[in-house]
Amino acid sequence: MPSTGSLPLSATVASANESNKNNDTTPAFATTQANQAPVAQNVWNTLQSARGNTSPTGLAISALTATDSDGTINGTGYVVVALPSSTQGTLYYNSLAVIAGQKVTADGLRFIPTAGYVGDATFTYTATDNSGAVSNTALYTIPVAQDQSTTYSIYNTNKGGANPYTTNDVLAQTIDPNTVQYNSSNLVYDATTGVLLSGAANGLATSGTNAVLASGSTLPDGVSLNAATGTIYVSAANLLPRSPSDKPYTVNVTTTDLNGGTNTVPVTFTIGANATPLPVVLTAFSAQAVRNRDALLTWTTAAETNNHHFDIERSFDGNTFAKIGQLAGHGTTAAATTYALTDAGVAAQAAGPVYYRLRQVDADGNATFSPVRSLRFAQLPTAQLSLFPNPVAASTVLDLSQLPAATTVQAQLLEATGRAVRSWHLAGAQRPTLDLTQLASGTYLLVLTGTQPDGAPLHQTLRITKE
Repeated sequence: MPSTGSLPLSATVASANESNKNNDTTPAFATTQANQAPVAQNVWNTLQSARGNTSPTGLAISALTATDSDGTINGTGYVVVALPSSTQGTLYYNSLAVIAGQKVTADGLRFIPTAGYVGDATFTYTATDNSGAVSNTALYTIPVAQDQSTTYSIYNTNKGGANPYTTNDVLAQTIDPNTVQYNSSNLVYDATTGVLLSGAANGLATSGTNAVLASGSTLPDGVSLNAATGTIYVSAANLLPRSPSDKPYTVNVTTTDLNGGTNTVPVTFTIGANATPLPVVLTAFSAQAVRNRDALLTWTTAAETNNHHFDIERSFDGNTFAKIGQLAGHGTTAAATTYALTDAGVAAQAAGPVYYRLRQVDADGNATFSPVRSLRFAQLPTAQLSLFPNPVAASTVLDLSQLPAATTVQAQLLEATGRAVRSWHLAGAQRPTLDLTQLASGTYLLVLTGTQPDGAPLHQTLRITKE
């Protein structure tokens, strides 16, 4: 019999007692082939390796398969008969959990294993052809394996200082043991640079979001995480933190492998000492006293890179610094440059050493500090001013002979209530007479203020008794 189409048949009908053979008949007719039911195939999921049991999202599985010798299976011609048990996981179609008896297409199913489940997850299905014939019931098997955590390896540990970092340097690379693919040398990355080798794959996809920083984790400036591959790398070498010694950083990274398995692991990497070259090469910085009153600060740079400005900072205790000035930098230059700033009259504020430092700020806002310089102003003896006679009957002599002639002195005579009753403008190196004839008897205060030639303040108060 042919497998398809119709089969022509004919037969001769005659009566055994008929003498006239013309009465015999030979009719012809054709049979119709009966519809053959489709055959559903048992399927073992091969779209990927065994599903990790930590997968939080549904990943596609291999298509359902059926054949039909005399028809077609169109659209939603498949029916899920029995679902995986709840201990195994959940089958999804169009983002909704599948129910028993639901019609589906061949390649629209996804599966999420139950957390912690290890073994084979199974469900059954049938196929229906375009004539309505239903297939046998086929078994679909999804292997689910224990998910193994990703691991990270550290690279470029010799960078920093004379061997500066460059943008795109790899700091840490991940391998997911569930889905990793090694090359012919049984390697995944270059041992020195951390670059992915040809023929290898780390077990994560190369697109989409497969790696994220866990909550509370922050990478240092100039370092980024590749969300697709899980690589931690230098994204901007000029922004790396600069430290006099190697500095370790630890972040927590959550990865998702090709099976949908997910886990969070700590990653510790190190930024080497002096990770980036100084934007300014400072060859000299000094602070010196001028006229025992001012501080002259001078410094010289041999070269500058993206130097925006200098902040000049001062401290009277060597610990707490405050900005007292700012000078613009020269951007980028290979020529030597000298700068100077005068801190005028600072001696009057200083009771001991005065400390200075420079805060160099580059165009990106990053700052570095210079060494600290200090100076000390000479402490001049305090001039002893006096009156004679005291008590006073009519006038008294104010002795300013210990003050230099260039000193200017303002003198105010205050009564007990604080009201000024007399005032004089005087000069040093003299003995002026103060006339108090018209004043009532009592006690007065003579307040002497001024500025000495070296900038030091003058402030003394003498008591006068008027008879």
